[in-house]
Amino acid sequence: MLTNKDTEFIQYLMESTREGKLRWEPTAVTNEFATSLKGKYKINVRMLGPTRVITMADLDDRELLTVTSEDYAPVWDLFDAARRVALDVDSAIDEILKG
Repeated sequence: MLTNKDTEFIQYLMESTREGKLRWEPTAVTNEFATSLKGKYKINVRMLGPTRVITMADLDDRELLTVTSEDYAPVWDLFDAARRVALDVDSAIDEILKG
């Protein structure tokens, strides 16, 4: 069950990503990106078929939170923002536009 705190957390991740405060990295899994918070929480966003999924785990890999784009549509936007950061999409576009 999605709570207000869950949606607030996802909005925090989105804002922090847009402001450049989170460093997302690609994982070994295609279309999965990860970042960490407070040195003890791992956040992953991934594509799972037509769905986007965010998970939060602790250092022992215990899954603390899972939210899908079916539960909360902004998970799509977070996935896209994390992908742009992790793959440095803006730099690639700049390079192409400069000729």
